[in-house]
Amino acid sequence: MNWDVQSPRMRCLVSLALLIGLSTTFVAPAEADEGARSTPPPLSLEDRLGGDRDAYRGRDPLGGSADIGTQIRFDAEPKQAWIRRSLLQRWFDWKACVQKRIGLAWQLNYNVLTMHATDSLGEDEATGGVLELNATWDLVNRHSPNKGTLGFRVESRHKLGTKIAPAALGGELGTLWRPDVLWSERDLSLSQLWWEQRFLNGRGAVRFGKLITPAVIYDNFLLRVPQFAIQNEAFTFSATPFPDNGLGVVAAVFPTERLYVLGGIHDANAFIEESGFDTVDDGEYFKALELGWTPAFDKRKTDNVHVTLWHVDELEESGRPEGWGGTFSAQRYLCDRWLPFARYSYAANDVVPIEHLAQGGLGYRVRDHDSVALGVSYGTPSDGDLRSQWGLEIYYRAYVTQAISIIPGLQMFWNPSRNPEDDQITLFSLRTRLSL
Repeated sequence: MNWDVQSPRMRCLVSLALLIGLSTTFVAPAEADEGARSTPPPLSLEDRLGGDRDAYRGRDPLGGSADIGTQIRFDAEPKQAWIRRSLLQRWFDWKACVQKRIGLAWQLNYNVLTMHATDSLGEDEATGGVLELNATWDLVNRHSPNKGTLGFRVESRHKLGTKIAPAALGGELGTLWRPDVLWSERDLSLSQLWWEQRFLNGRGAVRFGKLITPAVIYDNFLLRVPQFAIQNEAFTFSATPFPDNGLGVVAAVFPTERLYVLGGIHDANAFIEESGFDTVDDGEYFKALELGWTPAFDKRKTDNVHVTLWHVDELEESGRPEGWGGTFSAQRYLCDRWLPFARYSYAANDVVPIEHLAQGGLGYRVRDHDSVALGVSYGTPSDGDLRSQWGLEIYYRAYVTQAISIIPGLQMFWNPSRNPEDDQITLFSLRTRLSL
């Protein structure tokens, strides 16, 4: 092993050690003398989530697994970590009290990813960091199902000690899809700022403003969370030209307990670091419509079958043609443990590198929030001169403390479409997340 402190591997190990240390060794002054008084019991899950326990189970009609509200609730839930004692308990309880009193829920997290490939056309390793501040504030009808919420995210993405960020590693490997899309290079920016208004007793919602990429809003797939679960581009974006964070409006409604309709329109030229007002007037949009079935309203995130159809206008400046396509997806959470899933996507007119994409796999909850999953993909390139590619991703997510998770992962690519020199590439990765 390379023990050079300047190497990406050592930077990642040092970062992991520091994060664990911060999470487990911080002691509040009031707790320094354990004999002075007994430690108060931790808040219940319902109290930690501001009394909205059902929301964690998916009662919010908008937003997928990577949405701001979902991530805040997921991180707030107590976990059976390797290190059980949580010396940050008072910090989390204070945040829960703030949410309960004024409706403000927020979370700060830092995510580190390091990757190393066995073969490459150029660079074979990359390390990066993502800093996020997420918040939602229920400002209207806070205790009603028809509440109004302000949401925002401030974030920064950067490389750490390597020549490229992990999101750029796919180009070096010559693969049809990138092994990562989140850990890129972006300046500190307000990446989301939106208002969401619920109606129909909470069975409908409309959200407008600067929205997250539509990949998080449509085509709901439980394991599509680069910070927590499967991270490669094939599962994150499928074969769809989702635009970046930008101006848009989206609405969802559940006409019955089991059926839902979701649709919206988004700026096709959006860029996360810009406000969006300089491109939305170009009149070039991405539109989507989704029809879905779920066994119950509060299981939409875990159990659903849906069809998502999309259309994107021609982009004059970049020269990308008009295109259309769709995705079929099915997933079912069984015995509170197993998550089998199957997916198929199609894109017409060469608007994305992938024309046909078939996927399947299985997730398993080992205990509490620790989980393992395997996903397999087969993609046919839009360019007929390139060869089709197989891919596999497997990961294990474990919580070291209440605030620290680590995710070792493995990706394999067979017949990488843009790399005729290699028939198989293996990629090792480690993700570390600190959430406060």
